[in-house]
Amino acid sequence: MTFLSLTPTSPRKRPARPGPRAMAATALALSSGHQMPAVGLGVWRMDSPAIRGLIHSALRAGYRHFDCAAKYQNEAEVGDALAEAFETGLVKREDIFITTKLWNSDHGHVLEACKDSLKKLRLDYLDLYLIHFPVATKHTGVGTTASVLGDDGVLDIDTTISLETTWHAMEDLVSKGLVRSIGISNCGIFLTRDILAYAKIKPAVNQIETHPYFQRESLVKFCQKHGHTHPWAGPLPTPSCLAPSRASTIQSSSLWPRNMARRRRSSSSGGPSRGTRW
Repeated sequence: MTFLSLTPTSPRKRPARPGPRAMAATALALSSGHQMPAVGLGVWRMDSPAIRGLIHSALRAGYRHFDCAAKYQNEAEVGDALAEAFETGLVKREDIFITTKLWNSDHGHVLEACKDSLKKLRLDYLDLYLIHFPVATKHTGVGTTASVLGDDGVLDIDTTISLETTWHAMEDLVSKGLVRSIGISNCGIFLTRDILAYAKIKPAVNQIETHPYFQRESLVKFCQKHGHTHPWAGPLPTPSCLAPSRASTIQSSSLWPRNMARRRRSSSSGGPSRGTRW
């Protein structure tokens, strides 16, 4: 997972500590004034029964940033795992960074959707709340995350809710103390530019997919110029999200995770491979 900041930022290096905490040694300074761990674990496609073990193992390995979303339909399981980690002393709430996202069908119910995520995650506040996609769709009930199709088989978009309205509702969450930082996701240059024109609180982050096969240099440079951190949602190629021809190319390349691992094991130097440096 990677992040694009909407204010020129540079990684702030904390003194490296031995053991699993070394992973949390680098943080990004957000325009909101908060620090975000540069490496995060996304919970998309995690099977609910496995989440407890995966979260606890990740915490022991040094992960301190978890990327969630209402759409992933596993916030409650993540919340249970985090609550147990707090209770057993595995980690303190103030030492981790939790991101989750507003789904399309809740653009007209931002406050309710945020509170629903907080309840499921068993948290008092979110470190980062993102608009998952810059489009409002038909509301189906807070937290249900359905994508309703119209009679014509096309996504039923709610044209009565503007992105500006949604963004100002996101800003209200900050003033209410429910969220520390707010941002966007899957936004290109033009929509990001529009948000900057009316935002009272600048988006701290624009979370996008980018990797060696999809580098999006213009968008990355735009975000850096205007102070957005740009987390990468897919810093390693994700063949399951690509057309079969592209997926096949990636799986045979040196940047496919399994191939990177093999190359690292066979490397006498043990240094980072091209993919991990990326």
